[in-house]
Amino acid sequence: MMKFFVIAATLVAVAFAAGPTGCVCGEVPGLVTGIKDCALTSKTFNISATVFGQPLSCASEPYVYVPPSTINLPNITDPSDCLGSQLSMYGLSPPTVTYDPTTNAITLDFGIATVQLTNCPTK
Repeated sequence: MMKFFVIAATLVAVAFAAGPTGCVCGEVPGLVTGIKDCALTSKTFNISATVFGQPLSCASEPYVYVPPSTINLPNITDPSDCLGSQLSMYGLSPPTVTYDPTTNAITLDFGIATVQLTNCPTK
């Protein structure tokens, strides 16, 4: 379960297409809360979450949007990368990440579970 949370939290912010607006949010009840993924540019994002009560934050993570719906994370297998180190620490494989530009939604498919990130609620 811990592996699933770490992966979900670290990869949430990964799937923004060129020119996304706003942030996407989600959670895995009981495991990961406050997942927030925000695009900085058309090539980088910030992600934050709380995983089993521990804060997680990765800034300026690179991504590549391959239309129509694929998101690649070029550093995800690098153990010195913020997201890559989380996966490496828990022995996890990267999820399949897809982006739906019509709804600004990100889907993380870990094989054993799927996490959906949608537009954050306005406050």
